[in-house]
Amino acid sequence: SNYTTPYLREIIEKYGAWGISHTRVPTESRPGHVALIAGFYEDVSAVAKGWKENPVEFDSVFNQSRHTWSWGSPDILPMFAKGASGDHVTVSCYPSNLEDFASSDMTYLDTWVFEQVKEFFASASLNPTLDKAL
Repeated sequence: SNYTTPYLREIIEKYGAWGISHTRVPTESRPGHVALIAGFYEDVSAVAKGWKENPVEFDSVFNQSRHTWSWGSPDILPMFAKGASGDHVTVSCYPSNLEDFASSDMTYLDTWVFEQVKEFFASASLNPTLDKAL
């Protein structure tokens, strides 16, 4: 059997757990991230708290992982770290002043994330503890 993503297929079949996450558009928003990562639509009462934190404790894929490293929005990532049991969710957020949703070029936030991830994996080759954790 010839799969498009043989590595992911092997993880699914031999090591991991998987499922299907149903979301509503837009998936690039905070409610979309909650739906993708936690498997439910964000609690509407989060609006009353100004979207700063989720008013209801919830479980997520991150919480069920041995360790999660994440890069991205300061409006989204801390919520998942706060809800995790233990300290196995590491977040790296870009500065909130980089969020300029009126900009004609929105790729700079993605570029920031990609650069951080590249540096992270490069550093693992020099850090045996991190390399083993990966």
